[in-house]
Amino acid sequence: RQLRALIASAAEGDEPVLIKSASDCGAEAVARAIHAGSARRDQPFIVIDGLRLAASGSGVEAAPFARGGQAPSRLELADGGILYI
Repeated sequence: RQLRALIASAAEGDEPVLIKSASDCGAEAVARAIHAGSARRDQPFIVIDGLRLAASGSGVEAAPFARGGQAPSRLELADGGILYI
């Protein structure tokens, strides 16, 4: 119940939310629940794998010039929606 109340509270707001958890503990599910309950539910929910991003060191998933500047980056695709890293 407490988690559901926190999710509902986060979904009502328009502020950034930091979800801290160990790997594979449901943080993405919580983020998706917040997104589903928010005013942004009809906007994109974009996932960037933070471990892969850190390992590559290139930032290509977030860079506006990804793929030679022809395709929008995942960061740009999340505009107006939710970016989960």
